[in-house]
Amino acid sequence: MKERLVTLLGGLLALFIVYVLFGPKAEVPVSRPTSVDAGEFGFSALAEWLRGGGIPVHSLRMPYDELLLRSDIPERGNLVIVSLPSGELPLESESFAEFIARGNSVLVLHALSDWPGWASRYGDMASEWLLSDLGYEVEGRADSEGWEPLQGEIGEAEPAVSLTDQLLDPLVKLSLTPALEHPLLAGVKQVAATWYRTEGHYWRLTGSDHERAVLVLLREGEEEPAFWLARVGEGSLLLARHADLFSNGHILDADNAQLMANIVAWSLAEGGAVIFDDYHHGLSELYDPTAFYADSRLHRTLGFLGFLWLVWLIGSGNRLRSASRPVVGMGLVDEVRALGGLLARRVRREAVAQRLFSHFFNAVRGNRGANRNGQPAWELLADDPRIEPVAIERLKALHRALERGEAVDLMELQEWLYRTRKMQQ
Repeated sequence: MKERLVTLLGGLLALFIVYVLFGPKAEVPVSRPTSVDAGEFGFSALAEWLRGGGIPVHSLRMPYDELLLRSDIPERGNLVIVSLPSGELPLESESFAEFIARGNSVLVLHALSDWPGWASRYGDMASEWLLSDLGYEVEGRADSEGWEPLQGEIGEAEPAVSLTDQLLDPLVKLSLTPALEHPLLAGVKQVAATWYRTEGHYWRLTGSDHERAVLVLLREGEEEPAFWLARVGEGSLLLARHADLFSNGHILDADNAQLMANIVAWSLAEGGAVIFDDYHHGLSELYDPTAFYADSRLHRTLGFLGFLWLVWLIGSGNRLRSASRPVVGMGLVDEVRALGGLLARRVRREAVAQRLFSHFFNAVRGNRGANRNGQPAWELLADDPRIEPVAIERLKALHRALERGEAVDLMELQEWLYRTRKMQQ
């Protein structure tokens, strides 16, 4: 009884270790830039605002090549909102570029000068892919001397802080101002944005060839470009270096909502839709790991399997173990049968029949001193008075059937070959 109790405790300890190592880990909720996220950096307010204005809104939860296959949106006159860096490496880059170039627009909200919590978890491979595939690249330069405390809203230098604090806490609230007169800037006097301590300066958007023109719409101060407009085929690229301009926490700041209204009116054609790229930030119709692990059926199944394992572990012992049968070694006959069964399953019947005839003819030729080439030896068989003519005729009939590609009974062929060999002895 003591041994079983120790075994039970050991099993429970093993299950606990497995749960700690492989069980779901508690994560701090992070607001992500999706059309259903109601957190600070989500776009649920923007999506509801657009729907309230009668504008079709779609949540893209498939790779980008789905854009070319959808029948619920027109071929041109749509607006795609993409937040970078994305959570997953985007797929089908050529399809996305083709969709934009045929007359659609893409608003890229790039976390270059702000760094929301969702962006700090991702890399920038997707950023480089998307812009370069559209024919553009963005370049920036960080301060050569590293980060230095700057004068913020408090009016004096802030004390040195850790890298984690630098990534999470904003330093300065910015106002982006129009750089020129343009329909996209109608009614826009300033756009609110946030700058974070660890980010670089002097960002520039350039085309991959010299013929591409880039228009700066918003600036930070007098020199820093903050919002660009560029052409992609018959479509347009709108790039902002702040990812949270139109999020739930900033859409109502300054003239941010007016800028978004201008972008939507300028980009959409009749029947056009606003499409949020939710796929690359965790919302997918292909596979949802969060829903999978949250399914109660999974936990019940794992719990039941763990219970069965514990019952087996406690009940397993010499008294419950069935007697094992002695292992009997294989003899020569067993090996021959196993090999014969393998050949019977793998070798074609016609090939077996041809090889039986070939060995038989070689044996006849060898007995008469002739060349052992496997060719028919009907003359040599006919000259042997010991062999009955009926055997020769039957073998000839089987050989002709084999040459015509007809099925041959191997048992009958082997029987006639055996009888003929016995006649020659």
